Amino acid sequence: YTYIGWNEERPFFQDRRVRWALSYLTDVDKIIKVVLLGFAERTVGPVFYKKKAYNKELKPIPFDPQKAQALLKEAGWIDRDGDGVREKIIKGQKVKFEFTFLINHGNDIRKQIGLILAEEYKRYGIRAKVRELEWSVFLDNIATHKFDATILGWSMSILKDDPYQLWHSSQSKNKGSNHCSFKNARVDKIIETLRTNFDETKRIALMKEFQRIIYEEQPYTFLYSAKSLLAIHKRFRNVKLYPMRPGYNLHEWWVPKSIQKYTP
Repeated sequence: YTYIGWNEERPFFQDRRVRWALSYLTDVDKIIKVVLLGFAERTVGPVFYKKKAYNKELKPIPFDPQKAQALLKEAGWIDRDGDGVREKIIKGQKVKFEFTFLINHGNDIRKQIGLILAEEYKRYGIRAKVRELEWSVFLDNIATHKFDATILGWSMSILKDDPYQLWHSSQSKNKGSNHCSFKNARVDKIIETLRTNFDETKRIALMKEFQRIIYEEQPYTFLYSAKSLLAIHKRFRNVKLYPMRPGYNLHEWWVPKSIQKYTP
């Protein structure tokens, strides 16, 4: 899935109401239509939507600027000086709601998403810009929390779900993969239980509770799972496609000897 990660170490994103407001201001359907040309499926959490453990009760967050503005006002982010940018007094200092989307250089899709969002957020008093970094430098900045927000994606295991690396609070330190510094005691407990409990029914229930907490907290604005377009020559036999990446197993394919192009 592709997502927007909000660094909760930044003053803008420490309040859950603000994270929800930004999700309300993110028109995911528009992104899928304009950037992905429709080849994606909306997702609302960190579990693949075709897995048994996917929580179907959680609904995609609609594009709703009115709700977003109400939440921002409630959280104290208001354009008091009329310059078009919301601000808030934090520890005696006036902080403007201005931040940067950090993305990896060369990823045109993520760049387009960032530019679309920056334009949309501007209408509602939030100033965002997009900054590209070379991959290794980008990863170092993400791992050391030197970013405001990022547009990234995760490819998950086809085996049993283990959210520890991405979501346990301990992984927010020492360059762990919890780069948004999400911390929740109940989530930690669920993750630890999942590592020792292998009863499928109990695991599914725990995973659904885990997803609900993530949904309620919105540390990520979840965007979509992209679809793949595959072109396969008709000479191949026994071609099977699977929902998990990469979507196929070449060891299952074969070609009749009479039409083989390459031989040992």
